[in-house]
Amino acid sequence: LFSVFYEGVGGIRYSAKVLRLTYNFDFMKIVKNKFIPFKGFKCMQFLNIIFVREGYELSDKDIRHEEIHWAQQKELFIIFFWLWYIFEWLFRSVAYWSFRKAYKYMSFEMEAYFHDDLLYYLEHREKYYWTKYLRL
Repeated sequence: LFSVFYEGVGGIRYSAKVLRLTYNFDFMKIVKNKFIPFKGFKCMQFLNIIFVREGYELSDKDIRHEEIHWAQQKELFIIFFWLWYIFEWLFRSVAYWSFRKAYKYMSFEMEAYFHDDLLYYLEHREKYYWTKYLRL
């Protein structure tokens, strides 16, 4: 049901045995499965774990996108990220009358989508940069 490997910045893969000794939250753990995320989505990230829908492969751009979300979560102490994420998604869903459009225009997602092409974005990213995308 699950296949797990670890991937660090720059696409370097590590075996589970090595990471058990040196594990830290700057590595992204990738879990492929049948259930998470919902159908229609390729992957989603929670903490430092990227859940990938079976049948999909992650590109470097996908991993950078999820690493941007991990940076956002860390600066908002994880729980505040998820509270704001849900609040903003619900607010925008009502404003746009569309769950998909609400997702597309969320501040966290806009930052991640606009910058996931930039290889070194996280090294130069300003804290709370997602707030520059807060608008209706």
